[in-house]
Amino acid sequence: MARKKNKKGESTRPEPLHVIRRKPSPPSPPLPPRVISPDQLKQGLEEKKRELQGITDEITQFFRICPGVKAVEVPFAFNGEGKFIGVGTGGVITLKITVQVER
Repeated sequence: MARKKNKKGESTRPEPLHVIRRKPSPPSPPLPPRVISPDQLKQGLEEKKRELQGITDEITQFFRICPGVKAVEVPFAFNGEGKFIGVGTGGVITLKITVQVER
């Protein structure tokens, strides 16, 4: 085996005579899209109607004191069963609702 030398001329580890390289594994197939029926989404909205209304009311109240803000886009996230899971993205479905700020 040949030995490599660094800049100072000192010997380092021996070089391997061969290198085994593995083929990269093929990418996994994409997951099939999830289908959420309109009835499931409607039920999820109905179950959390008061919570969603409260969230939009709080956002509106907050932005009323901010000059120059006329509308705010709020993403509501839902899981695969159509149930509301929170504000923001990350669910199977995200509905973006624009809240108009009235002064």
